Amino acid sequence: MIKENVSWFYRIFATRKYVDFWNIPHILIGIIFGFIFFYFRLSLIFALILTIVFAIAWEVYEHYYGTQETIQNQIFDIISNVLGLLLFYLLVLKYNPTLTDFIITIIIFIVLSLLGRYAESKLI
Repeated sequence: MIKENVSWFYRIFATRKYVDFWNIPHILIGIIFGFIFFYFRLSLIFALILTIVFAIAWEVYEHYYGTQETIQNQIFDIISNVLGLLLFYLLVLKYNPTLTDFIITIIIFIVLSLLGRYAESKLI
């Protein structure tokens, strides 16, 4: 139960209505898409379109296979994917990401996803 006097910012996270732990893996998947799309030299606009299509497809899949999320949370998940992609493209402008960076990002994504699934299994 959330107290009435807590800030709106805390409520966003505590209720899981908008943002939750899974936004971090969504950002990471956006970064992974960035690596892949950049490797294939896709334009940013095309990469954005593909990321949005994949993110919406994932949310539809989750919806039909048992994930209980609010529509607001699903929208924030899609936004998180796009933010990850844009973050990657900003990093490309400033740094030169390597294959090692790509592998580390995938490992972090897998570890966080497994930990999240484990934590959810303990809550159910």
